[in-house]
Amino acid sequence: MFHVPGGAKHAFRNHWREPTVMMSITTTRLGAFFVEVGRPVPPGTHPASQPSADAIRHFLETAARYGHWIATPEENMGVGIDLPGATAGTAV
Repeated sequence: MFHVPGGAKHAFRNHWREPTVMMSITTTRLGAFFVEVGRPVPPGTHPASQPSADAIRHFLETAARYGHWIATPEENMGVGIDLPGATAGTAV
């Protein structure tokens, strides 16, 4: 369990081949963001190993609308996150 203070720069990644589950207690606004960018994974299936360019674009556009900070591609790579096609990474 951990706490991420409002406005703190942070990242999440799953180092395993299996899907992970995360329970988040958050604001309704951030919950709405997650609902908007999330995609259901049917039981018994595995999500794509990398998000599509369209999924990345949707995430970046939605994050900008919500006013969320987005790391640059270099900052993402610094913590082991590789999002091919994510060229719009800037502080929002």
